[in-house]
Amino acid sequence: MIEALCVQLGIELGRYFRGQAEAAAEPCGSLTPRQLRLVEDRIEVAGPLPSVAELARECGISARHFFRIFRATTGRTLSEYAADRRIARARARLAEERMPIKQVAWECGFETPAAFSNAFRRATGYRPREYRQLLTS
Repeated sequence: MIEALCVQLGIELGRYFRGQAEAAAEPCGSLTPRQLRLVEDRIEVAGPLPSVAELARECGISARHFFRIFRATTGRTLSEYAADRRIARARARLAEERMPIKQVAWECGFETPAAFSNAFRRATGYRPREYRQLLTS
C-alpha cells in the first residue's frame, strides 16, 4: 500500500512540475494543456457545472483572465464548451449502452431528465429516445 502511495505521489509531483514548466513556456493568451485537461476533467464529473471562479482558482489565474483565455483557446465560452462535451458523451452513452435515459442524463451532468432532453433536442434535433431508436433501427 505504501509503495502504491509513493508511486501515486511521484505521478502527481511529475504532473505538477510539468504543469509549471508548461505554464512558463506558454504564452499568456491561452490555457496550458494541463489547465485545459483540468477543466475537461471537472466538466466530465456528473452534477452541476463548476463555476468560472472555481476553475480559474484551480488553474491559478483570475476569473476574468480565465474567461478570456478559455475563449481564446477553445473559441467558445465555458458553458458552450461544456454543453458540447456533455452532449457528445450523451450520444456515446445512448449509442453503446441500454441504460435508462434518466441515468444517462445524470451521468452527463444534467440535473433533470427534462433539461437533458431539451438540451439534447436543441443540439441534435432529436429527443434522446428518438436518437436511440434511430441508432438501433
